[in-house]
Amino acid sequence: MAQGDLLTNPLRKFPLGVPNWNAIRQQNLFFVDKTAQLGSLVTDFHRVFMFRPHLMGKTTLCSILAELFAHGDSEKFAGTAIHGNWPVKQCFPVIYLSLRGLTEADDTDEKEFEANLCKKLIAAYVSAGFKEMGNYASETSFYSLAVHIAYVVGKQPLVFLVDNWDAPLSPHLNQPQVLADMQKVLQRFYSWLCEQAQSKFILITGIMRYRESSLFRGQDFDDLSMEPRYAKLLGYTQEDLEGESFAPYMTLAADRMGITVPELLEQLKLFYCGFCFDEDASVKVYCPYSMNKFFYPFVSPVFMCDPDWVPELKPVWMNSCRVYATLRSYFNSHPLSQQELVKLSHQKIVMPHAELQALSYLQPVTLQQILVLGGYFSIKAITEATRGKPSYARSYLCGITNNEVSKRFVEVLGKYLQEMSLVSLAGNDSSNDKDALLAGDKATLCASFNQSLNPWAL
Repeated sequence: MAQGDLLTNPLRKFPLGVPNWNAIRQQNLFFVDKTAQLGSLVTDFHRVFMFRPHLMGKTTLCSILAELFAHGDSEKFAGTAIHGNWPVKQCFPVIYLSLRGLTEADDTDEKEFEANLCKKLIAAYVSAGFKEMGNYASETSFYSLAVHIAYVVGKQPLVFLVDNWDAPLSPHLNQPQVLADMQKVLQRFYSWLCEQAQSKFILITGIMRYRESSLFRGQDFDDLSMEPRYAKLLGYTQEDLEGESFAPYMTLAADRMGITVPELLEQLKLFYCGFCFDEDASVKVYCPYSMNKFFYPFVSPVFMCDPDWVPELKPVWMNSCRVYATLRSYFNSHPLSQQELVKLSHQKIVMPHAELQALSYLQPVTLQQILVLGGYFSIKAITEATRGKPSYARSYLCGITNNEVSKRFVEVLGKYLQEMSLVSLAGNDSSNDKDALLAGDKATLCASFNQSLNPWAL
């Protein structure tokens, strides 16, 4: 495409910071249709939990489901797989609650956090059509608010979509008292949510699992986080990138970079692909935000009219403040042992299926769980010894997700090494990795990381 055709070309802008489905459609923004599986999701399951790392499309999924449940299939879904195939014929009030931004202050106490949660919940009910809930705007006790909700709603069936359930907890992993106060409040809230027998459908999204936690004990929640048939629901697949939707953008990018489209696809794959949420270890996906950010300039005259501009592969996902802050918070609150540090220097770990399934922020977490479920490391393959066994008996080879993650991950770990005292490592068996760790030598550590990345290249 010639630069002169830029202002009249049919390419759509990418939805950076626009996860709302209605806004995406109204502004005619780029999207990859992931609606084909939504029919089975809402008919085969009643209460669902799904974890994914930051920026993988969880909020957009909640927004699409909110629109479908609240207003049914409409022309807003024209051209998508779900149009004409949405199985739910009745509309329902949708209680759509995002816990992102619920607290930012480091000294938030239990009562303040509970009051903030009540405020958000009241707003969600008012937005769903229960205007009478506005009369309780000053309520700060969740138990009292629950009584008011029961009175106002009665036995009317509802849909609950809770997005980013663990967002309030992630920034406070190194503040035990603040974390404990928030956990108490969230435990009351989720216990109440589990008791909503009249609910039509419940979806909870987040980074970490609830499975086997005290909150959902005895409740019929289906954790679909590693279910193979939903492994492609969030994130862009290789097929997506090689398909018609991305084709014109690929051509523009390859031309600007002076390479062929297959060469560009290979570079993108090594740098951005590798997230895996599949107990069969067969589906690898890209972070949508990273890809949207890479291709965004190709519909901007500011960039395309500059003959010297060349696109770069940058660590977008790891540059996200939430991704970076969560990892730093964990490192600062959990001093790493030499064994853990050496594992990190080799960028590969083995995780049994049970450990992947057992994580909850309300229970002690391991470094391996934080790394894999947080997206920093990803499943590469099923171990040879457990291949062919039932999923519960498998173990997984996990490594740094991709080159994008590797670049910033090394920096985070390097800063940790410089800040923490590593005297306890002295006297152990020597190695290049250990010497680099003891000295806080980021250059040597980076070299070790980069060298060890090659066997795990995707």
